[in-house]
Amino acid sequence: MARERFTDHDWSGPDLGEIDLGSGTTVSLWWLDAEHTRPGGLWEWHTCLTKDHWGPGSVIFDVPGNEDERVRWQLESLEPLTVSPSVACTTCGHHGFIRNGKWESC
Repeated sequence: MARERFTDHDWSGPDLGEIDLGSGTTVSLWWLDAEHTRPGGLWEWHTCLTKDHWGPGSVIFDVPGNEDERVRWQLESLEPLTVSPSVACTTCGHHGFIRNGKWESC
């Protein structure tokens, strides 16, 4: 998915590395450092069925540097991307797992 499709989002900062997971889901990694050695989380993009447009969701990894009270996910593997537990949109219910670099719908 080209970044141009997400024109309503602030894409300032370094290239976030878009990954097409399939099933209409794309993610963009974000980093805790300028060298891109410490992944902090990702933006998950899908067609939000309730809003009828591309919608983002955020996943924050449970890694040093993200010690706050927000919900965090385990980054099991960066390549292929594997995150647990599942990811769900609180607006439309788009729900699935990110395993082996693919979206597995629930």
